[in-house]
Amino acid sequence: MDVVGGDLRDGGKNSAVIRLIRGWRLPGGAAVKVGQYKGATVASLSKDDIRERVKKMEGWTYQENALHKKYTFESFLPGIQFVNKIAEAAEKAGHHPDITINYNVVGISLSTHSAGGVTEKDFDLAGRIDQIRGKPS
Repeated sequence: MDVVGGDLRDGGKNSAVIRLIRGWRLPGGAAVKVGQYKGATVASLSKDDIRERVKKMEGWTYQENALHKKYTFESFLPGIQFVNKIAEAAEKAGHHPDITINYNVVGISLSTHSAGGVTEKDFDLAGRIDQIRGKPS
């Protein structure tokens, strides 16, 4: 059996755990991919599920097996300050986005490499990044 972790924002103390039999498929026939999530394992989400959820998130897109968003600032320094706040949140979450800085534009890319795709962890961090910017997903 593989173990898929639930919500681990509390550090895993009160996490729900679901046990899956190998070869089990999600509703709709998607196979389960399993990866690490703060010491427990988590399944990557189906492409259809990801696309539906991204529709509800302002400015985020799903391409190349990752979530993406660009934030534009009035100048360079506010963008750097934003990146520093993201770095603190990423460290706390134990999940690190790919970040690009092009003068006043900060690009974010989120994917859980160990799971081979986008997981709850990516959506959680995307929401936190939007909160840091002051615009919730």
